[in-house]
Amino acid sequence: MKITKILKFGGSSVGTPKMIKKVGEIVGIASRKENVAVVVSAFQGVTDQLLKCARLAVKNNPQLQIELKILKDRHIKAAEELSRSKKLKVESINYIENIFKELGLALENISKEKQVSNKNLDWVASFGERLSAYIMAISIKNAYLADAREFIKTDNNFVNAQVDFARTNRKINNFFRNKKGIPIITGFLGSTLKGETATLGRGGSDYSAAILGAALNVKVIEIWTDVDGVMSADPRLVKNAIVLPQISYEEAIEMAYFGAKVIHPATMLPAIKKNIPLLIKNTFNSSVPGTLIKKDLIPLPVAKGITSIDDIALVNVGGVSLAGIPGSAARIFEATARRKVNVILISQASSEHTVCFAIKSSELGVALQSLKKEFFKEIKSSQVTLSDISGQCILALVGDGMRGVPGISGRLFKVLGDNGVNIFAIAQGGSERSISFVVDSKNKARALNAVHNEFF
Repeated sequence: MKITKILKFGGSSVGTPKMIKKVGEIVGIASRKENVAVVVSAFQGVTDQLLKCARLAVKNNPQLQIELKILKDRHIKAAEELSRSKKLKVESINYIENIFKELGLALENISKEKQVSNKNLDWVASFGERLSAYIMAISIKNAYLADAREFIKTDNNFVNAQVDFARTNRKINNFFRNKKGIPIITGFLGSTLKGETATLGRGGSDYSAAILGAALNVKVIEIWTDVDGVMSADPRLVKNAIVLPQISYEEAIEMAYFGAKVIHPATMLPAIKKNIPLLIKNTFNSSVPGTLIKKDLIPLPVAKGITSIDDIALVNVGGVSLAGIPGSAARIFEATARRKVNVILISQASSEHTVCFAIKSSELGVALQSLKKEFFKEIKSSQVTLSDISGQCILALVGDGMRGVPGISGRLFKVLGDNGVNIFAIAQGGSERSISFVVDSKNKARALNAVHNEFF
């Protein structure tokens, strides 16, 4: 059976039996038109609860048994409500009881070792998807459970495993070649060459959908969420934000990087390589068209979105000893890289007299510590100065249509100036696809609304 569409459901889409019934309706409608496969996440909040159980097991905390009972009761109740026959109801309760016995053994091992390895964390975390996929499978007619550990093969970098695509693609095609019915696939999971359970990192279920879609060369990958699609701005802050009907892969990557609620860039890569469109849809409002992410769109309108990243600190490294001397910037960013500090934005004068960069506020302390060590002699002799500004946020105006269009920056900075918003740093990539700028967090909402009104 040739699968032509992947549907992925997660978060609040699989939060309650009522929502799972809604998912079943969506899957049923889609499966009448073409052959579909379904990828699911754990029930909403369950992965976090499982990881909490692992931490409780390390300490032999009696709260562990209470948490396990809550988890088991939730899944049994869902199975009882969603089973399509009395026989399935009995089978499902037995299945869930056995799954929780296996989970109990995993937690006992952690308790005995008095520590939790990444390998054991992955084992514990896997139970969420294994339970939700099973319950989804028994609730949908003509569906069957497909454990992704059988065909998504990874290295042993537990918690954030890397996929062996050559082996994975071969196994996926072999697994589904002669299958009939609707596969309900565990998202987030894979297994090592030794058969050990590994996870693909948070957001891994979207990644699973892209891996499967690329391997099976499907027509489209649908990501069902709790929003109507990709928004032009955060609707909580910008009341007239709109759903974008279409955006390019590149625009989606830029918007996701700068905080928009879009599928994570890394999870899109398998689909992008195969030029497979992704469609963002709302499980709670399935009649809305959603947002299509694809290649080669007409770049209209000029801008597609205004996004933001909060809790930012700016670091300024300045001094006469930096001006015109090759390698100064390299020293700055080698110092931050040594402490694994992620630099989000860089702004530099042509003289290199001052280099300004933005990082998460939580990383400010270690960044300054590393820079002081790197430039110890220069700081001591007053040739280099370090300063920082906290309480900032980065805003980014994104759109393929901005490329080669004169006056975009002028319009942007004029509207910010007219609304009394001071800009602390500016950066624009060579692609001209985005303009990023740093403002004080207290001006975030005002800046977002001013820019959105100007460009939308």
